[in-house]
Amino acid sequence: MNYPGGNTFGAFILGSLLSLALATTAAAQDEAASAESDSSWQDKSERQLRREMRDAEEEFFDSFNAVNSDDDLDIICRTSTPLGSRKRERRCQAKFLWDHEEQIAENYARRSGGAPGPTAAATSALQPKLDALRSEMSTAMAEHAEVAEAFAALSQAKQNYERKMQEE
Repeated sequence: MNYPGGNTFGAFILGSLLSLALATTAAAQDEAASAESDSSWQDKSERQLRREMRDAEEEFFDSFNAVNSDDDLDIICRTSTPLGSRKRERRCQAKFLWDHEEQIAENYARRSGGAPGPTAAATSALQPKLDALRSEMSTAMAEHAEVAEAFAALSQAKQNYERKMQEE
């Protein structure tokens, strides 16, 4: 699905949300600081660390989805093979973004039959939902210890994986 930012639009938004959440969570910052002295990642394979990162990501999304106030803001991960590729990729984004992609696909199919295509207004209508997602994620991390702890674990797992990748 093509929209501003290409195929990584949802990933970009989610990445910026996670960055924002990290900046606003003291527990995650404390955990990240203690990562400097943690060397257990050095004895693990890239595959093990990637699996730990994925498990931590799923735990964070599950904990966020359990406490957020709007099902459209739930983070859903899907694995698929992009057209023209043999490599499967996993994408995680809010439900409303998945719905938006489906709407774009439907509009594209209609366009080939002569109906008008998607407009810039449809994409700009996403901004209020994106703002709500940012706010909801910040609130969830501030008010729910399990969300903040899951995010700290995700941050740690991601740092460990990135360190391993720099070694190789």
